[in-house]
Amino acid sequence: HQRSALELAARIGDANARVHSAYNFSLTLRDLGRWDDATDVLEQVSADDAIARDVLLSAQAVSALGEIFLLRDRVDKAVDVLRRAVEMSHDAPLAAPARLDALLNLGRAQHRRGDHAAASEAYLLVGRDTTSSGEPVTGAEVRYRLAELLLDTGDADGARDWCRQSRTLARDHGLRTTEAMALRVAGMLSA
Repeated sequence: HQRSALELAARIGDANARVHSAYNFSLTLRDLGRWDDATDVLEQVSADDAIARDVLLSAQAVSALGEIFLLRDRVDKAVDVLRRAVEMSHDAPLAAPARLDALLNLGRAQHRRGDHAAASEAYLLVGRDTTSSGEPVTGAEVRYRLAELLLDTGDADGARDWCRQSRTLARDHGLRTTEAMALRVAGMLSA
């Protein structure tokens, strides 16, 4: 069904539907363990001329590709691709959600790579933008990720504060999965 949706979006020339279908198809392939196929789908859609002309769609496709590289534990490749997604969406106000998503994933990749300063910088940019925009989902996630990063660097007090903020924001907006992730970090802090 995912492949059919992607083919239909391409046939009718709907670039937006094509990016979203490709992303969903790539996640399905990823969940089936077909990592190379998932990567191929996203590389193909990100190379499409109709998508390349739209900064938002292009940044979303490249960011999704970076996330797949991160999930495949190809961290250096993920960092390169996610930096490209951030740069693509940097000066386009309509692409702000794609930029935040790419920055969040870039922070995750840099954290995994052990580049704590770069990860913190990416996370703080996301945190600042989500605070000013009032966007709770990404705001709650970036806060527990910051807590996790600070825990890894030995700053338990800072980690505790970010974790508390994440839990509060998640709880206030009914984001149960994100609240659970923040509680996981709180458990690590207690341990």
